[in-house]
Amino acid sequence: MPADRRKTGLLWILCIGAVSLVMLSSFLTHWLSGGTDARFEKIASMVTENLEALEASTGPLLSGEAAPPFGIKCTATVETLSDGGQFISYQTDAAGFGSQTSYYGFYWSPEGMVDFADYTLADIPDTAVGIKTEAEGDNWFYSEKITGDWYYFEWHF
Repeated sequence: MPADRRKTGLLWILCIGAVSLVMLSSFLTHWLSGGTDARFEKIASMVTENLEALEASTGPLLSGEAAPPFGIKCTATVETLSDGGQFISYQTDAAGFGSQTSYYGFYWSPEGMVDFADYTLADIPDTAVGIKTEAEGDNWFYSEKITGDWYYFEWHF
């Protein structure tokens, strides 16, 4: 077998192996985390158990001050809607690898549920539990109400 054919064959094997590892990693991450329902329940419990402290943190975060501690390990950021309104995103978890990364957490939005595909407020039918929207490529987003102005989110890229 010529050396060029061996190199090409080896390259194909390496590519297939890399793709398989990424797919396996995504499957294992989802399986080990208990899936979406378990993740939602975990995050919803965090929010309801720390609701008073979280409510107290929104004012300082919106004004650019350091927020008082609220008992949840996360990254809190103030986000701006396309119409200029604001909400606070609390990222608690991420899973995946490279372009297959998913982000999970919750957010506070006094104006309502956010459609993350275009950062607008979502119109939700009364019969819906949450909303799933899609953006360019294979990106999709899910949001569901936890309580009051607090919502769960998933961002899948």
